[in-house]
Amino acid sequence: MFGDRSAVTQQGRLRGYLLAGRDAANCDLCGRRLPASLLVAAHIVPRSVSDEDHRKDFAAIAMLACNLGCNELFEQGYLVVDSEGAVRAGRDIETVALQVVVEELVERLCTAHNTNTAADFARHHRLVWA
Repeated sequence: MFGDRSAVTQQGRLRGYLLAGRDAANCDLCGRRLPASLLVAAHIVPRSVSDEDHRKDFAAIAMLACNLGCNELFEQGYLVVDSEGAVRAGRDIETVALQVVVEELVERLCTAHNTNTAADFARHHRLVWA
């Protein structure tokens, strides 16, 4: 139970850090400007594979992703971010509808990719293809 509470507390702080007081912001994957209520602090790699010190490095571990699909697509590995910051297709896509959604996002630049986050994006990519 304590671990769950700790994760929820960190999620709130992380989201606050990423939003920096804004009522709206852009999704780092699709680029759409959305109200804060439709954006989540998306961990680039799962919390479960990060140590406690790394979880505290807010500048390196997360991005804003929208609840219009980007967060789930990234979390499930359908989207990855390459070493140049470009969004790429990740794992195998099972349906035509999913293919259409992923293709709309491929080649976009992920605005969260930078020197702080590059290692975690590379790790996410490796986890998807493991």
